[in-house]
Amino acid sequence: MALAMAFQRHGLALHRLLWSLALLALTPATADEFQGLARQLLVHREEPKFQNKNGPCSTMVDAGGSISVMDLKEIVGSRLGFTVASFTFDGEEVLSLADLQSGSLISALEAVQGADLHEDKPISSEDGQRDEVLSESAVACSEQLPQAEQPWVSTDTVLLSLFVVLV
Repeated sequence: MALAMAFQRHGLALHRLLWSLALLALTPATADEFQGLARQLLVHREEPKFQNKNGPCSTMVDAGGSISVMDLKEIVGSRLGFTVASFTFDGEEVLSLADLQSGSLISALEAVQGADLHEDKPISSEDGQRDEVLSESAVACSEQLPQAEQPWVSTDTVLLSLFVVLV
C-alpha cells in the first residue's frame, strides 16, 4: 500500500514535470534570446607567434549574451597561452560580439611584446635611387660587421666568377 502511494506521488510529480516541459517547448522564443543562450564562437590564432609558439592555435568559446570583447580576450589568452591584442572577422577588427552569429570563425592577433624591435622603417640605398624596407635588426647587424666581413659581394667579383666558370 505504501509503495502504491509513493508511486502515485512520484507519478503525479513526473506528470506535472512533463506538462511543464511541454508548455515550455511550445512557448515561442525570439532569435535574440536563442542566440544569446547558445552562441559558440570559433577562435583561431594568426601568425606571427611570439609567445607559446608551439601551443594550441584554436579554441571554441561559449559566448552568451553578456560576454564582452575584453572577456573574450582573457578567455582565449588563457586557453591558448598568449596575450590577445585584437580579434578580426572577415578582415575587420571586432569591436563588439553582438553582431557575430553562432559558429563564426574569428582570428586572434597576438600582442607584440617589445614592438619597437620588430617595426620596419624605410631606408634609402647608398646611391639614393631606391628605397628598401629593412628591419632594425638587419640594419644593426650590418653596422656591427666590419666592411671585409659583410655578406654581400660586388658585381665585379660576380662577373669575374662567371667568366672563369664559362672559360
